[in-house]
Amino acid sequence: MGSIAYLFCFHDRALDKNVRIALYFCYVIAMPTPEQLDGLYRVSYYLTYLSFQPIHLVCIDKRTANLFILAGHDEEIVTEITSAGEVF
Repeated sequence: MGSIAYLFCFHDRALDKNVRIALYFCYVIAMPTPEQLDGLYRVSYYLTYLSFQPIHLVCIDKRTANLFILAGHDEEIVTEITSAGEVF
């Protein structure tokens, strides 16, 4: 996880050191687990290829560390994936 954020900061030398540290901190906290990525793949495949529903938003809820997915033509489909990979 940390290497992704470190590479991002390493290549952008124009950023202030404090900004690089803040970006590093954000990337480490906001990285999904492998189980969440697996669940995201399954849910995304189902929504886009089987149900023909658009996906509007995918993000990590900082309070619960769940992966949040907002989808549907009228944004009526709300799904969360826990860090263990359970889909709700």
